[in-house]
Amino acid sequence: MANYQERREKMSTAKKTLSVITAIAIFAIAALMTMCVTQVASAAEMNGNTATELVSFIGTGWNLGNTLDAIGGGNSLSSETSWGNPKTTKAMIDAVKAQGFSAVRVPVSWGNHTTGDNFTIDSKWLARVKEVVDYCIDNDMYVILNIHHDTSTQYYYPSSEYKERSVKFVTSIWTQVAKYFKDYDQKLIFETLNEPRLAGTGDEWWFDVNNPNNAVRDSISAINALN
Repeated sequence: MANYQERREKMSTAKKTLSVITAIAIFAIAALMTMCVTQVASAAEMNGNTATELVSFIGTGWNLGNTLDAIGGGNSLSSETSWGNPKTTKAMIDAVKAQGFSAVRVPVSWGNHTTGDNFTIDSKWLARVKEVVDYCIDNDMYVILNIHHDTSTQYYYPSSEYKERSVKFVTSIWTQVAKYFKDYDQKLIFETLNEPRLAGTGDEWWFDVNNPNNAVRDSISAINALN
């Protein structure tokens, strides 16, 4: 009986010790997550940092997918809801911020909202993209803006046959976007290409992505130099 009681006391002590250790571990993990989420750097602090350092400043992100990148509605503003998601509102982004997120990735498909050989973006579409970006910026969040579902021979298709047209498309889009958002600081980040690939071929992921990226970089840098 004494041995049984002794074993029970030892087990009870072990459980209490384990509970304390678990509580400490949970607290430490929670504290670390909070640090990662809430570490927000100013635009000045972000200047001159590496891509890895920039990611640490950005913190935890949320993706606004199947919305501004949806292409089911043609060239009208209704394309935003053509894949079943609701129209993005400030209340929605406020709720994302309240959950502890410090960055929002905003995928955008531009091609259907362009006209002419120079791929001029519809002013109403640019204004709508800006409206959503501002929902995030007003919440002191980082925004990652990109070119999303425009990987087609009509817009961007990185084969030798469509190389010239593809470079022209991405350069035109980013030149217009960079000019439109020229007064924004480093909280607005440009993701120049999303999953560029030769869809439908055996060499889908084998091509030189540097050529269009370099052209885009030079175009954006030229605009930055003017501002």
